[in-house]
Amino acid sequence: MNDSRLMHIGGGWVPAAAGAVLESVDPSTEQVLATVPDAGAEDVEAAVGAARAAAPGWRDLGWRRRAALLRELSDRIGAQAEELARLDVRDSGNPLSGMRADVTGACDELLYYGGIAPEARG
Repeated sequence: MNDSRLMHIGGGWVPAAAGAVLESVDPSTEQVLATVPDAGAEDVEAAVGAARAAAPGWRDLGWRRRAALLRELSDRIGAQAEELARLDVRDSGNPLSGMRADVTGACDELLYYGGIAPEARG
């Protein structure tokens, strides 16, 4: 499995501006799992600029819609939890139990922040 990936910046999938890549290697087999962009300062600036440009639209959705989107993302990650945990094991070499806990924790965090949205003041 040598899969080439891109970064998502500003609504599109892009390579690193400088064209640099990193290989994700399975530590147990030394097999290349994927090739990913090696982001540099120019990519970070592009991502920050895109985030700034998107912030008013996210704000204007209102807390109910933002909370619903966080719950939906948690559900989508949860539906792929085992696959994501196993992929993380291959990438990091960590035990499956820990990677399952990481995925579950990510889902829990999204649900937490979606749940406290009605409490936000300011």
